[in-house]
Amino acid sequence: MTIYDIAKQAGVSASTVSRVINNKPGINAQTRKRVQKLLNENHYIPNEAARGLVMQSSKIIGILIEDLRIEHHTDDCFRLYLYYSEYRAEG
Repeated sequence: MTIYDIAKQAGVSASTVSRVINNKPGINAQTRKRVQKLLNENHYIPNEAARGLVMQSSKIIGILIEDLRIEHHTDDCFRLYLYYSEYRAEG
């Protein structure tokens, strides 16, 4: 399901759907509600790869590990993952 599919169902443009997703102003309250309802009904989740291309920022961290069999290396990676997850949750 893409924003184009949602837009077609709602009878609006893809840019209107994008504005609703990104909570931008300038959308009629009734239109916003209709689009949001369709997004929820279709379990729409924005494509992070597409968003990264548009924003020119992916928020992806690459980690090179010498040997995955060494528990110390994987533990450090897991700690980084936990830290990043908490950081994202805080906003």
